[in-house]
Amino acid sequence: MNAENYYDSALRTAIDLGQVNNKLHGLLGLISEAGEIADLFKRAVAYGKPIDPVHLLEECGDVMWYVPLLYQSMEADPKGFVFAVETSREELPLLMTELEMGTLLGQSISVVGLQAQIVQLSEHRASLNETAGILSLLLRALLSAYGFTLEEAMEKNIAKLRARYPEKFDQSLALGRDLQRERDALEGISEPR
Repeated sequence: MNAENYYDSALRTAIDLGQVNNKLHGLLGLISEAGEIADLFKRAVAYGKPIDPVHLLEECGDVMWYVPLLYQSMEADPKGFVFAVETSREELPLLMTELEMGTLLGQSISVVGLQAQIVQLSEHRASLNETAGILSLLLRALLSAYGFTLEEAMEKNIAKLRARYPEKFDQSLALGRDLQRERDALEGISEPR
């Protein structure tokens, strides 16, 4: 899935809370989803728990979902999102070498960078386009270390959201999630188990 299609598909499931609360929803969502990625790596480092690649794929897609929400709430041009995501693909080989992304240490450093960039945005020390580019690049690096692409994460994120919300956002469906159906969507299983 390309960035332009993802942007439109992601916003299909966004609830309108008003401009200020949409921005707050976006920032808090980025923080919480990046925290879920950090937790996967914390458990690997501290407890020796293997990282579930599908769970990592899911969480990277969830981080990306909040970026179009921020673009919309800040009335930013969606072309900035598309450019940031597409450009990050070109920068990936250098980052993979610099951070030694084949190692748990390199991957963990990337997760810390993800958190730091979100803080920069929330404190108005980084632009939205800069943040989208850095987040895209760091997520690409993490996903690449596990054999995935950012485009796959975006595609699987939309598949999961379609499984959860067949039409559009619905609060009752958000509260009563069918986690197995969502996992099946992430794994590309079309028939329910």
